[in-house]
Amino acid sequence: MTNGKQLELRKEFSMRGTFVLAGIVAGLLLAACSSNGSPSLPGASRAVTSDAHSPLHFALVGVKPDKSCPSGYLACETISRTKHARLTICVDSSSACPAPGNWTWAESIETLAGKPVHKIVGDISPNPGNPITDKISEKKRERPSKGAVKFQQLVEACDSSSNCLQATIGIITK
Repeated sequence: MTNGKQLELRKEFSMRGTFVLAGIVAGLLLAACSSNGSPSLPGASRAVTSDAHSPLHFALVGVKPDKSCPSGYLACETISRTKHARLTICVDSSSACPAPGNWTWAESIETLAGKPVHKIVGDISPNPGNPITDKISEKKRERPSKGAVKFQQLVEACDSSSNCLQATIGIITK
């Protein structure tokens, strides 16, 4: 086989590999977008309702957005053993905060890898309610995360019709 033929074959295999890889990526993206609102990629999180056409969303009341907070988080809060975070969160419709309905809330705190955390606790009150106050505090001292999000609080609000919204709050320890 001549060098010219070998070069042609390498180009052909390279192009085929590129098309196969592009097809795999397109398939993953299509699967992620058509999964009925649930994130299907590992580590994916959502901060919107399960119905993408719903005007309902979470709104932070009286909080200035933290520009250093990575995208994908509703907010980021820095806590320490003596400094707790307090957020007022509202289920908001496109026209009013609070949105009508009886909203029941749930929360959990975990590592970025999804493992439960017991040294940091969250407390939502009133529950049910809208708006609510979300308090995040250290139960036991946690090592400082040096300004990086180290933990996350998963927050969910559901109304009596089972319309649910989920969001993630980034937690930085000091």
